Amino acid sequence: EERPGSDAVRVTYYTGATSSIEFAVKAFENSDEIVAGGLWKFNKWNYDFQVLGGVFNKDIVTGLGWAGNIKNVGFKGETALFQGYDTASTAFAGTLAFDYAFANSMYVSFGFLYNSLGTTESASTNLLALDINAKNLFPYKYTTVAVISYPFAPSFSGALSLIYSPSDDQLLFINPTLTYTIKDNWNIDLIGQIAGSKYNNGEDYGFLSKLIFLRMKWSF
Repeated sequence: EERPGSDAVRVTYYTGATSSIEFAVKAFENSDEIVAGGLWKFNKWNYDFQVLGGVFNKDIVTGLGWAGNIKNVGFKGETALFQGYDTASTAFAGTLAFDYAFANSMYVSFGFLYNSLGTTESASTNLLALDINAKNLFPYKYTTVAVISYPFAPSFSGALSLIYSPSDDQLLFINPTLTYTIKDNWNIDLIGQIAGSKYNNGEDYGFLSKLIFLRMKWSF
C-alpha cells in the first residue's frame, strides 16, 4: 500500500550512520502552491531528532521531532508551527506519545494531540467530513489516543484504538481490528469504526455511526 504520490524533487545527503540532510520541493505553477522544505536528522543522547523548515502553500513552517526511550518506555514527540507570510494567521500542532512492548508481544501506546485550529465545542458532525491536512489534523483542540494490539497466533492478531476528545460533545471513537493472514501476501481484515458523542444539547449520549468493514487484500 502506498499513499498518492506527487511530482517532486527530493535530495538526501547522509552525513553519518544516523544523520542526514534532506531537501524536497513539489512541482507548482504559482507561488501560492509552493510546498518545499528541508529536514535535518541526527542522533544525540540516544535519541533520534529531526528539525525541519520550509514553505507550505502560504505558510512558513518550522518543526521539531524526537524518538527515544525513558528506561523501557518509548517516548516520541513532534511539533509544527505554521506562520502565514502574507497574513497574521498562526497554527500550531504538537503530539506526545508513549509506547511499550511486553514480553508476550502485546503492544500498548498512549498519545496526546494538541491542535490550535481545533475546537473545544461540538464538532462530531464534522468528524467524517474533515479535510485533513498538515495544519489541521483533527477537528478538536485536545485529543487523546490509546492503542493496544496483541498477536493471538502467528497468523491472527487483533488491535483496539480509542480516541477521546474532552470537548462539549465528549467524542469517543472506537476502532477494533482483527487481521488474519492466509498467506504472506494475502490478508483478511475485519475493521470497526464506532463514534459516540453527546447530542440533544448535551443531554443525551449516543452513537453517530457504527460501521463494520470486511477487507480482503492480496499484495503482489
